[in-house]
Amino acid sequence: MRNPSVLVAVTFWLSMSGCGGGGSSGGTPVSAADFPAKFATAWCSVTKSCCESSGGTADAVCETEIAADMTAQGNEAAADGAMWDAATAGRCLDELRKSDCAGTDIAKLVALLDVCDDIWKGVVPPGGACMTYSSCAEPAVSGGATAGASCVNSMCVPVVRQPVGSACSTTVTTMLCDPLAATCTAGACVALPGSGAACTGECRAGLKCTGGTCVALLAAGAACSADSDCAADRCVGGKCASVLAVSGDYCTLP
Repeated sequence: MRNPSVLVAVTFWLSMSGCGGGGSSGGTPVSAADFPAKFATAWCSVTKSCCESSGGTADAVCETEIAADMTAQGNEAAADGAMWDAATAGRCLDELRKSDCAGTDIAKLVALLDVCDDIWKGVVPPGGACMTYSSCAEPAVSGGATAGASCVNSMCVPVVRQPVGSACSTTVTTMLCDPLAATCTAGACVALPGSGAACTGECRAGLKCTGGTCVALLAAGAACSADSDCAADRCVGGKCASVLAVSGDYCTLP
């Protein structure tokens, strides 16, 4: 079974999850004014390296556009009353700089994005007017659930990812399952099979169902014969591309 596109998976995660899910420990504090340029430099540097090592061509406008987007998002969040978290911003940059082309799979990329999405602490309640998801307050959760928030049609929408075994819905945003680890089946979050487990369709993130068993997808640089062999869902010239090379709009692969 073909594994979902990395870019599709990340886009789904961000659109449905908004901010939230990162850890609470921080790094060296970074100001809101300095963050956009620092983030753009770090993100574009690692993705450029991974793009080129995957046989692609990096887009030179990456830093300019990313910095502009982050600045605009910050201005909107601040206008909506969100508070800047300088320590989390520092942790975001630290984690990004530690990312590597072969070791970053979809789960690690999502974990990184979760940290970087928590740099603004939103205060707008569910149903309130917003300009960006960073403006929105996260709902309180317990029992292993994780929370986030999205800004949909200029309105804050709470998002809760329920743990395995919990009641779930595919349409109620506070009753979702973690799409990388579980699926909503008959109204309950059911764990996707892990490495070595028997399967008939989907497996946990980073795995694919082959011959009835969940096996690991190949990391960047590994020999491949099809896109579906690779964690990045992209086989270029007989080698797997990096997840970081296909996770944005600034890398053109052959």
